[in-house]
Amino acid sequence: MRDSPLAPFSRVYKELRLPVGPGGKGRYGWADVVVWIPSGPNFVIEIDSVPKPASAEKLVFATGCV
Repeated sequence: MRDSPLAPFSRVYKELRLPVGPGGKGRYGWADVVVWIPSGPNFVIEIDSVPKPASAEKLVFATGCV
């Protein structure tokens, strides 16, 4: 990424607060790592020690808002 022409414009966030469900529904969750690349793919990374349904819900929602 460092050698990419997009590198100066890319952003990495840790523990970014995201609404969990459509419309927020008053619930928020934290995405562990978000990599935002303008005009490119964005990455949302969730790190858990065991599978959690809430984490999967955050990732599904993040696909539409990041």
